[in-house]
Amino acid sequence: MKNTSKILLLILLFAMAERGFAAIVLHQKDAIVWLPTQIISGKVSELEVKKLRLHINEAVFDVALKADHSFLIQIRLNSRRNKIWVTNDGSGISSDTLILELGYKPEPLVRPYAKIEGNSVTLQHELIFRANDKPLAFTWIADPNNPAQCKLNMTNAVSTKVRIPRKEGTYNFKLQVIAGQDTANFATYVTRKNGRLQAFDLTKDHASWVDNAVIYQITPTNFVKKGSYDDITAKLPELQALGINTIWLQPIFKTFNRGQGYDIIDFFTLREDLGDEDQLRKLISTAKQLKMKVLFDIVPNHTSIHHPYAMNVIQYRQNSHYFNYYQHANDGKAYSSYYQKDSAGFVSYFWKDLVNLNYNNPEVQQWMIEVCKFWIKNFDIDGYRFDAIWGINARNPEFSRRLRLELKAMKPSLFLLAEDKGSLKAPFVQGYDAAYDWTSDTTWVSQWSWQTKYDPKLSLTIFNLSDSSKRVLLLKKQLFDGNEHANMLLRFLENNDVPRFLATHNLQQTKMAAGLVFSLPGIPMIYNGQEIGVKLHPYSSKTIFSKLKSIQSGDSSGLFNYYKLLITLRLKHPALTAGQMKEVQSTNSSIVAFQRFTASEKILVILNLYGNPVDAELSTAGINGADRNKEDQYCDLLTGENFRSTAATSAMLTLPLGGYGIRFIRKTN
Repeated sequence: MKNTSKILLLILLFAMAERGFAAIVLHQKDAIVWLPTQIISGKVSELEVKKLRLHINEAVFDVALKADHSFLIQIRLNSRRNKIWVTNDGSGISSDTLILELGYKPEPLVRPYAKIEGNSVTLQHELIFRANDKPLAFTWIADPNNPAQCKLNMTNAVSTKVRIPRKEGTYNFKLQVIAGQDTANFATYVTRKNGRLQAFDLTKDHASWVDNAVIYQITPTNFVKKGSYDDITAKLPELQALGINTIWLQPIFKTFNRGQGYDIIDFFTLREDLGDEDQLRKLISTAKQLKMKVLFDIVPNHTSIHHPYAMNVIQYRQNSHYFNYYQHANDGKAYSSYYQKDSAGFVSYFWKDLVNLNYNNPEVQQWMIEVCKFWIKNFDIDGYRFDAIWGINARNPEFSRRLRLELKAMKPSLFLLAEDKGSLKAPFVQGYDAAYDWTSDTTWVSQWSWQTKYDPKLSLTIFNLSDSSKRVLLLKKQLFDGNEHANMLLRFLENNDVPRFLATHNLQQTKMAAGLVFSLPGIPMIYNGQEIGVKLHPYSSKTIFSKLKSIQSGDSSGLFNYYKLLITLRLKHPALTAGQMKEVQSTNSSIVAFQRFTASEKILVILNLYGNPVDAELSTAGINGADRNKEDQYCDLLTGENFRSTAATSAMLTLPLGGYGIRFIRKTN
């Protein structure tokens, strides 16, 4: 009713002005705003102006009137809630009252860092932004959970020295920045490994836990029938037993249509159907007790057309504060061929009800950064998967660098995963720790590197390509051409947008491809239900698991234990996580082989891409440190089978593989 009354009053004021009545009209509408600096504009009609004054709560400012009787003044909001109106001295005429509510509390931005000097570290900072004129005080604090106690010299100094103990591990340090009654927290860390110290570099480093991450993506609404956060929490111990150490929750924020949750109408509120904040906190705390990291799925590219800001634009058009929060024109940037424009002037990509935000607007940038900070501060999550960030990276690539700075300055161990092309350097230059296993083909935004043809219902890949002679050629091209392993890729067979792999491939093809995922550089991911061979399309509303039964009880294919073995091997053998990779040649046309290796370990991975059994023949030169002058012994880590070569035949290693077979071979002597 308040909004309706205000609209009627404004209509009346405009009508009065048209008919010769004196009026002061403000152009702005009530809004939640995301920067303290704002522009107030308006017009005076049929009024002898003596002295125009702008009122912001208790403060008063003079306003200059232009020749056309309009005025424009830049103001700074110093309170969260601000009442704004304009008066003309002596006339008794006043504008309507405008309410601008600042959506966040501005804080200083500081980049903390450490400089190594022998066994000592100097903790310093760079002040990027000062939120107000209040004097700043700085206090460094050593994390009490550090591997060993650290004594800081002058904790309240701008520059603080600390001697790092000999005990290896990660040493975390928090920087508190105090401005009056407000405190902002930042952090950095130093790692001692193999006797050497390494300081965290905010511009390029990621936390060490990411190197061993095994991600499990969860669609909360389909996890169990009429499920809640509690139902996910109940199954975390079994996921931990499977080997999962990182869970990724699809969007849990308030949506219009529910479903997978990408049509958000409130980024700061949980959707009601999954439970409350206490249940979510229990889920996160349980995960942390089980040594599992928690990622949230955030949606910065767009809002639902039903978001209050978009609805405000529809109502007020250019007079809405939020009009420039959204994209309204074709900017000709990458992927602009996918733009579509609706009758209200909103631009979107493929989804007409998911309208693009305008990242050339600094308020939009601040808004989304505050959204990300909110969930980190209040729920201590470990990272984000950024949905459709490829769109923002195309429209305004500078934003992502700012995003990284602000988030990692606050929590340097955060993992930033981009839904963008990992085959390109751009997402990593822009600041993301990892990106998707997608090709660089710009005619297809999300082509998975193993996908041969798009089909909304079927997973059509290299592994089930009808022309078997092309399978090896295409897979080798994807694995060995170029330098795709220079950056961290998210590896997957399934995700929330990809048809189920087992629905289109047989069991042996599935196990072979899964083995490949867990043997390659990057981060392997399992989509909920993949581990028991669920064939329902991710867009189906049918539930995946039962509340009262274990996850494994739904497995009739043996995949659960197979994935458990793959995860165990990956986490046990550094060659599969930290190792380099090189192709190994075979005389068999159906074989793809490569070696993962560190200075101390070598593992040979061999795949048979044909459905018939073969004897794979590979040269032992350079493989697993083979010695031609003695018998070499090998073990298949997947099956436990042992193989050997003799001095006479050690130049070649012959291994039998079943149709669509895969082996992880390690030399044992």
